[in-house]
Amino acid sequence: MNLSNLPTYIAVFSSYIGTTTIIFIVGFPSPTQKQLIDENILDYQTLPIFASISHITRILGLSSASLLVQLGFNLKLQAVISSVLGIAGYVLIVIANSAAYVIIGVALVGYYTGIVAMFVFIYIAEVTLDNQRKVMSGGIGFSVRLGLFIAYFTGIWLPFRWFAVFGLFQVCMYCLSMIINPLSPVWYVQQGLDDKAKSTLLYLHGSEFDADTEIQKIKGKTLSSKISWIESFRILKEWKVLKPMILMAVIASLKELGGHEAMVSFSSHILENQQAMDPKVASLFYPIFLIIGSIVCILIMNYCVALVGYQTGIAMIVGMTYITEVSLDNQRKVMNGGFGFSIRIGLFMVYSAGIWLSFRWFAVFGLFQVCMYCLSMIINPLSPVWYVQQGLDDKAKSTLLYLHGSEFDADTEIQKIKEKTLSSKISWSESFRALKDWKVLKPIIILSVLASLKELGGHEAMVSFSSHILENQQAMDPKVASLFYPIFLIIGSIVCILIMNYLLKELGGHEAMVSFSSHILENQQAMDPKVASLFYPIFLIIGAIVCILIMNYCKLKWLMIAASIFQAISHISMAICNYVIH
Repeated sequence: MNLSNLPTYIAVFSSYIGTTTIIFIVGFPSPTQKQLIDENILDYQTLPIFASISHITRILGLSSASLLVQLGFNLKLQAVISSVLGIAGYVLIVIANSAAYVIIGVALVGYYTGIVAMFVFIYIAEVTLDNQRKVMSGGIGFSVRLGLFIAYFTGIWLPFRWFAVFGLFQVCMYCLSMIINPLSPVWYVQQGLDDKAKSTLLYLHGSEFDADTEIQKIKGKTLSSKISWIESFRILKEWKVLKPMILMAVIASLKELGGHEAMVSFSSHILENQQAMDPKVASLFYPIFLIIGSIVCILIMNYCVALVGYQTGIAMIVGMTYITEVSLDNQRKVMNGGFGFSIRIGLFMVYSAGIWLSFRWFAVFGLFQVCMYCLSMIINPLSPVWYVQQGLDDKAKSTLLYLHGSEFDADTEIQKIKEKTLSSKISWSESFRALKDWKVLKPIIILSVLASLKELGGHEAMVSFSSHILENQQAMDPKVASLFYPIFLIIGSIVCILIMNYLLKELGGHEAMVSFSSHILENQQAMDPKVASLFYPIFLIIGAIVCILIMNYCKLKWLMIAASIFQAISHISMAICNYVIH
């Protein structure tokens, strides 16, 4: 790390505290809703409002942040003003004795997070240099997952009032850190204060930094902040300005229609029944089709990448299955939150290591991680679920006692496992005869279609290209782009309300695809997972091939548009189909 850039890292990591607080309130309703109902503060009529109000007020916060930027408020002042609202919201939750207090408190915190969400992306883009922005932007996703993990972890162990106190502490930390940090040099340049911009750049990047050249680059990349509103809208006639706005507006609208945020709020409810799926049987066919996919991958791409992809595919299903089988019902919420958290750690490590290491040492670092994973799995015990499926109840009992302590009621847990999982001795002929039953066939068809649509969405491809997309982030004037972004988020929300009620929206999220869409297969005792998992990877392969063709023969902008459209179709289809199933 270059110590001359230490102030930059401090400023960026302070912004990460803000993104952590954003997702913390998103995850707040999931672990606390039962406590609030038990204490008669909420009932089942007010619960949906409690779970969704922060998403609505966050959009309003985004709109307000955009307006504040247009009026000339600096980003640092926005952060401080919004923090006051966040603090007030959490205080209301702490002293709540009725639904009104809790709902208003969550709404205020949601409004605060909307302003902060706008601030964080712009501030990081404005205080970092071109060669720093890839890593710093990757850290945003990492901090988001960290916030969700903290929300689930603390929500399991803390009463909701102390949970709110913990959220209040995060907001105060963010507010204090942003008071200490400097204003952005881009804002100074836009105000015509080049001397202050220069001193800020030298503070952020060291006394040897060529601040004058950077100021000229900023002037070349950003629009003047003194342009009138009429002139701003005249600029829309230029395709260079209009194009990124349209693209961002479409993606924002489709993202909101997908209901991803609401899905997070209800994720603990969905994951509760995850053990109802027999992982052993479901995973029987998955690796077979991963091998087929790897062969296709070898024919199209470099064989080394294909083999590593094959390994990660197996590691993914083993990881999800193993966590499910060794954890108890009351532990699974936190453990699955940690799974998503670890994925973000990996992505962040990729961006960080990829900047500083040569590709060979980058590969060595990956090799080290695989070896560590292999050794840790050798040391760990087999899953008790697997032992039960093999009829080895004694070994299952000893494993449960080892995992959860000598006082654990292993016999009761074994009975629960037997009730929740299908027999692994169902014959192939019986499995395929079950396809004649529409109750069995319907979710298989739906799952297959959703798997194909998800893959066609190109989500993985977008991750691969994210650093390239973010490279030119500062070339777009955030003020102009941010004016339209929340408008289309609001339009998306209104359309979402008109098309789907909150139950459909809660079932529409991307995260629902985790662990073979376990929420779709909740009633799995009526079907054999072997059959479901047989169709799922087939459509994944079809989708992957189409995605590769799109990546190879279409421009990046069309890939982004295609990804947005297919992802939106997947979300909406999932929501509607789940409504049909249930």
